[in-house]
Amino acid sequence: MSRCLALSGLVIIGLATLAVGPSFAQPPDILHHYRFDFDRSTVIQSGGFAGVYIEHKLLGDFDFITGYEYDFPNLVPYARFDNVDAEMIPQNDPRDWVFDLDQSLNLSGLDGTLAGPNLWQFTGVEGQGAPIELEAQLDGRWLYLTGASHPGCCDYFQYEINAVAHIAWSADFNDDGYVDEGDFGVWRSMYGQQVTPGSPGDATGDGLVDAADYTMWRDQMEMSSGGGSAAFAGEAPVPEPATPVLMLLGVVGALPLLRCRRR
Repeated sequence: MSRCLALSGLVIIGLATLAVGPSFAQPPDILHHYRFDFDRSTVIQSGGFAGVYIEHKLLGDFDFITGYEYDFPNLVPYARFDNVDAEMIPQNDPRDWVFDLDQSLNLSGLDGTLAGPNLWQFTGVEGQGAPIELEAQLDGRWLYLTGASHPGCCDYFQYEINAVAHIAWSADFNDDGYVDEGDFGVWRSMYGQQVTPGSPGDATGDGLVDAADYTMWRDQMEMSSGGGSAAFAGEAPVPEPATPVLMLLGVVGALPLLRCRRR
């Protein structure tokens, strides 16, 4: 009888190992499109062979993607920059030079891990091949990006970034970090008005609160995959094994016991 019990346990454990992995419903990635605040976003370029010191302003936008990677038996949160289309514009250099931000800091090539509530840490190498560490703090519609490279040698430039970006044309009209029913009330109260592009109610950025802004609000609500504002903010439910799989494990796992009783 003890041999049958042991065999039953092995069957259940083995099937559970195979079944639990595929039954995890990995949450979809969440993408927000951000635009740098030109007046509050800078990159300081210093050092190098000539000992330069240049302050750059940032102009442009980027996508910020958060999601989960499956690492059995857990889902591990991650983040990355994508479609970075931004320029570093020198402010104290008489030459009319413009630098590509992604080529200089390699934002799209960095690995992002969750370091705290709405805080993401990015590590990797920048355009010269020197190590770089950045932090991205999310706060409602805003993203604060700080950090620096660590060249370790006088022949390399050091980059230090202190930037602010906001979600471009979001339907989060009440600026609470979620797209939900509360934003509909703001849109309704502003309907038909001419406003500064990107103001509450103007999700399309055309300066007019109209039906197109309602459509964007509706679409972003649907992105939450179930209508809950928490899902839009990036909070995913904990996946569980599917019920049919559990039932199958129970039936198959009981077979060795039935055989023992017949003996």
